Amino acid sequence: MIESNIIEPSIEVEKWTNVQVDSQILSTFMECPRKYDYVFNRHFVPITGVSKSIQKGQVAHIGIHNYWKARLEGKDYQESSVIGIDAAKKEIVNFNNLTPDDSLDVLHVLINFFKYQTTQSWIPVFTEQHFRILAYEDPSLKLRVFITGRIDLGLRNPQIKLIPVDVKSEAERWFYSVMRAQFKMYTIACKTYLLGVQRFGFQKTVEEKDKFKLEILSFDPDILEEFKTETLPYYIKRMLIAKEDGFYPMNNASCIHGHFACQFSDKYNQGGICGISRELREQKITRYFTIGEPWNPEDF
Repeated sequence: MIESNIIEPSIEVEKWTNVQVDSQILSTFMECPRKYDYVFNRHFVPITGVSKSIQKGQVAHIGIHNYWKARLEGKDYQESSVIGIDAAKKEIVNFNNLTPDDSLDVLHVLINFFKYQTTQSWIPVFTEQHFRILAYEDPSLKLRVFITGRIDLGLRNPQIKLIPVDVKSEAERWFYSVMRAQFKMYTIACKTYLLGVQRFGFQKTVEEKDKFKLEILSFDPDILEEFKTETLPYYIKRMLIAKEDGFYPMNNASCIHGHFACQFSDKYNQGGICGISRELREQKITRYFTIGEPWNPEDF
């Protein structure tokens, strides 16, 4: 979301350009400005709806959130587990792409995940915490950049006062990098150099200590400073230029990554969207996509 000329009269009389971004917006623009335009400006979503794997992850997040919320309220492990499962059961009927077997699979993995938590010593500090902070300011350009988002979980133990945690559901084991913009934003928001990635694995053959592992990433302070003072403003300025010009160029290098592909690439929809002539592009968009709700990070 870009907000221009937001003024704080009690502080200043000059007009500033205030830009607010979350990790989804920033990462998508960094990946491909054309995809950013399609998703966040034009709000295109596939007619077929959200994929089954994403929906399974969303249900898992509901259960995990309600579990930790109950723990924060002082409820014990057993009662919190029941609350988490009941919340997932209540919401799972709203996910139309999930079969009965898919639903049972999510609930089964949730039960095992909650059992695994009894072996852990982490104490919850918050769950689904929203933030909005000023990350960058350039008086010469009258430009401010705010980063915003919602952190899944905050935990602590006797050695660590606070570690922000992002819950990642996965059907196969992923590598999570400190280079990820989302993780940098979370550590900056919490003023820490550590971040936890809570794995929630749907794998059948992986041991629970691996598929439910809380992986801790450590960040170099200078890397975070570089992100705030160089990387972030660079891409924000490119975003403002694209908005001013009304032109969002393709980054074809990001279309296909192994067996993963952008939803607008030629892997999908009989030749895709970006890989065909401009004359036909809008016709195919109308055929395979619909207009969804504007992006709101608080909904996810």
